[in-house]
Amino acid sequence: MDYRREIDGLRAVAVLPVILFHAGIGPFAGGFVGVDVFFVISGYLITSIIVAERQAGRFSLVDFYERRARRILPALFVVMAACLPLAWLWLLPNDLRDFARSVVAVSTFWSNILFHREAGYFDTAAELKPLLHTWSLAVEEQYYLLFPLLLLAVWRQGMRRVAITIGILALASLALAQWALDRYPAAAFFLLPSRLWELALGALVALYLISGPQREPSGGLRNAASAAGLAMIAAAVFVYDGDTPFPGAAALLPTIGTALVIVFATPATLAGRLLAHRALVGIGLLSYSAYLWHHPLFAFARHRLAGEVPIWLAGTLAAASLVLAYVTWRFVEQPMRRRDRVRRPAVFALAGLVSLSFVVLGLVGIRTDGFESYYVQHRLSDGERELYVLLREHTASATELKRFDDGACRFSSEVVDEHFESRFERCAATHGRAVVVLGDSHGINVYNIVAKAGVSDFIVGVVQGGCRPHRHRPRCQYEGFDRFVDRWSSAIASVIFHQSGSYFLRDREGRVDSPAAFAPDAAFVVDEPNVAKVMEYLERLGAQVPTVWLGPFVEARVDFRDFRLLKGGLLINERSLDHFGRLDRWLIARVDELPRSFAYVSLVDIIGAQREFLRVGSCITYRDRDHFSACGEDLVARQVKVAYDAGAFVVPH
Repeated sequence: MDYRREIDGLRAVAVLPVILFHAGIGPFAGGFVGVDVFFVISGYLITSIIVAERQAGRFSLVDFYERRARRILPALFVVMAACLPLAWLWLLPNDLRDFARSVVAVSTFWSNILFHREAGYFDTAAELKPLLHTWSLAVEEQYYLLFPLLLLAVWRQGMRRVAITIGILALASLALAQWALDRYPAAAFFLLPSRLWELALGALVALYLISGPQREPSGGLRNAASAAGLAMIAAAVFVYDGDTPFPGAAALLPTIGTALVIVFATPATLAGRLLAHRALVGIGLLSYSAYLWHHPLFAFARHRLAGEVPIWLAGTLAAASLVLAYVTWRFVEQPMRRRDRVRRPAVFALAGLVSLSFVVLGLVGIRTDGFESYYVQHRLSDGERELYVLLREHTASATELKRFDDGACRFSSEVVDEHFESRFERCAATHGRAVVVLGDSHGINVYNIVAKAGVSDFIVGVVQGGCRPHRHRPRCQYEGFDRFVDRWSSAIASVIFHQSGSYFLRDREGRVDSPAAFAPDAAFVVDEPNVAKVMEYLERLGAQVPTVWLGPFVEARVDFRDFRLLKGGLLINERSLDHFGRLDRWLIARVDELPRSFAYVSLVDIIGAQREFLRVGSCITYRDRDHFSACGEDLVARQVKVAYDAGAFVVPH
């Protein structure tokens, strides 16, 4: 196939938003769609190459896989090797074990499956996983393994049948992605079946161009369509954000935009001339290595700083990723693509040997729990070992919160389902009316606290991480809960609602639940629309059953990975203590402005938290930056029991 400079320029349009997105540059909140642009480009190029070689009678699977190995593996292995010393120096054993697991997965081309399995509300934040971005490589590698076999299987039936087959697979994949988006969002994001359609779209573009359009598009149409394609990609980059349901129908905007550019952009079009600019083509040539380098740089910086990367450093790291990309492209990618320098047997032998070495090293890291014994014995003092043991026991940011269940009538569920309602009915017949706790992941904490406090023999929780009245998501509990209240209001003594307070606070960029809101000089900004939506919901709920809004608690907002900070004493973040105290006072005043059908109870006042509350005796009271640990729940449960017995939770009529 002929070389098209505009395709390399399009690669630059894909990689730069991804880098700026991971750098945390606000306007590029939808920069993650650059990966989708890459998928379409990959589908187009791979199909074009295979079909051209097949038509010429010289296609070979061995040659195909050799080229893929030369293209993908050398730069990938170099970046992985560079990550090893940084991981050893800067990661705590838990994170080092997780990193070792990802090293094994990347080396065996299933990192997308690993990260899908790890994905969850309490999983380590994506920005802290150095090799997370390799999920997209795994998707492509799995596609490269299967697609040529499919193409060869249907080739004899003609190009039309090939196109129809790919089209059917693309539509099925898109439908699956949209269906899974509400039900299995992590699978929709990470796995090949729900991403296949994006690569298939590129394949269909290739088949269309190879077959040749019946009528050559006019210059005006080419200009308009290619410009529209670029505009669609830009719109996704600048309009989408982390709340955009993805990668279902929303992914059509950047992917169809990419398809339009590939089909219609030529050196004669404005879009083609723009994409063929020397700077963009240069970045496009480096795009693969730049993609490999950028995420580890940001991830290790966040580990080292135990927080957000300052904007000046983010820009420096973004630039560094391009510099490292040039070095890798010049001295690794280019030489390895030359068959006269490195023969096929050497390519496969080196690939196998290096992969095996990474797998062995990763398995050792997993087996030793991130070399924990060495870390404890050789890198910690006696006092630090004691603190490390406490942190190891009480903090567990990558696992789900345990839910209290006494096997009788103190239990919880994410949603009101048949099992929950059946158990509730049996308990109502025995105990009468229930205390119901409703909320998000902090609501899980509060349910456990209320259940452990034993304020009643009949306490149930309808609590699910990430589910709040101001952000309705598919499969959240609120609609089902409202119907449940309609049916069972006579069996509900009271509803205690609780949610994370960080979703009522915005940082200077306007983001909620942002680490930047708890920086030393952070301002206090209330998200009044979110508060208003919660109050509207509680007004409706309070008209049916006695309802208490148990206010937000002070979050620790300490990164337990930063052992340097903990050496100076375990203290709650000072900004957090100030912000949540002031938020609590603000909410009290707002609720008191008008008569309400619900009551507000200050959990800040009940706990009376000071900065020293982060450690009470041998208990680390928080399991992560914003959730109580099990022993922290026990401590708060005693205080809640006192307040409950004193009538603090009685709803006045």
